[in-house]
Amino acid sequence: MLQDEGNIIGIGINKHYLINGNHETASYTNTITISQRKFKDFTTNGEHALAISEGGFLYSWGSNEHGQLGRVGNSSPVLPVTQVFAVRIKQAACGSGFSCVLTEEGRVFDWGIYGFNELVLESHSELEKPDEAEENEKVVSIHGTKLYLMILTESGKVFIPSFKRSINKCDQMSLHIEKVNALKGPLKNKRIKHVLSGKSYAFALTCDGEIFHWPVYTCNCNGQPEPKRIAEEIEQ
Repeated sequence: MLQDEGNIIGIGINKHYLINGNHETASYTNTITISQRKFKDFTTNGEHALAISEGGFLYSWGSNEHGQLGRVGNSSPVLPVTQVFAVRIKQAACGSGFSCVLTEEGRVFDWGIYGFNELVLESHSELEKPDEAEENEKVVSIHGTKLYLMILTESGKVFIPSFKRSINKCDQMSLHIEKVNALKGPLKNKRIKHVLSGKSYAFALTCDGEIFHWPVYTCNCNGQPEPKRIAEEIEQ
């Protein structure tokens, strides 16, 4: 948990050394600190953790099995270690085996199981009727699920990487994407305000106050079920 004072408190089993204790199988309640820095944002998926200091620097710790901590080696560090970027970080997100950051300039980077890449928004040519991404569309937030990343833009679109990727001559990653608002059904023409994810389901809050959900493990595949409005299920 992240306190108002900028401290991160870890409670529970110290798996992957997330709680900052000396023994991985023991239970701890610890304050996670480094050089007396204060943190302004924090996220974890239970395997590794990412924290952003007030100065915009990114710190990572926990499992590094797929390189998701942004450094060489599979060992799990006991103390958070800074991951150096040339730009300041606004937000961080993570899932199983990968990490992602949104910079203050609106650029999105990910690393881990799929390598280290800058994600460039573009439409998926295999979609039946793809909605073209705006050339200068601004990314406002990123959100990690266990299996994939959700990217929310200023216009209310949500992009979900399908990980069918290719590198261009500038070493940028072209991101082939499905859009939540381009799925068949009730979200197709909706403007999305916020997204989040639990262990099994992802959720979207629209600008007109409706909440939709869909299974995480099928959202980035063709033939996924339509997102369902939660109120409709309650009414039934």
